[in-house]
Amino acid sequence: MNVDRKRIIIATPVKFWVPKHSRTGKKIYRYLRHLPLDHGFLDDRFCLLAGGRRDIRDELTKVHGLSSLDKKQERIVVLIRSVGVRLFTSRARNDYTLSLLTHHAVRELKISAKELMATFGVTDFNILCAIAGLPKFKEESA
Repeated sequence: MNVDRKRIIIATPVKFWVPKHSRTGKKIYRYLRHLPLDHGFLDDRFCLLAGGRRDIRDELTKVHGLSSLDKKQERIVVLIRSVGVRLFTSRARNDYTLSLLTHHAVRELKISAKELMATFGVTDFNILCAIAGLPKFKEESA
């Protein structure tokens, strides 16, 4: 195993590798390449994908102690993960990221930011990130 090779780092509950030169891999890589990320995000030969809804649900119940997710919670998690991979890796400011996420939530799930947090009973945005299996948000240093 070559430890020097750079890997894609996304803190998702379920990870699997997709060959970069496969049809799916090319599409993913083309998209990832345009994100404002460190070069370490991209691997020589592979792209990283997250698992499906069942994997998300199983991981959440194990790691975060949630006995089960209702339909609304599950839809929020899926939304946060789909929007989040773009937003949370863009080094946007916390409030800006939350407002963008809220915009998607209002548009796609018809719920407000307050409802977004209240659905999981959390007050800290980072907890919401953790529930969705995203990396902890860090403020951009000046």
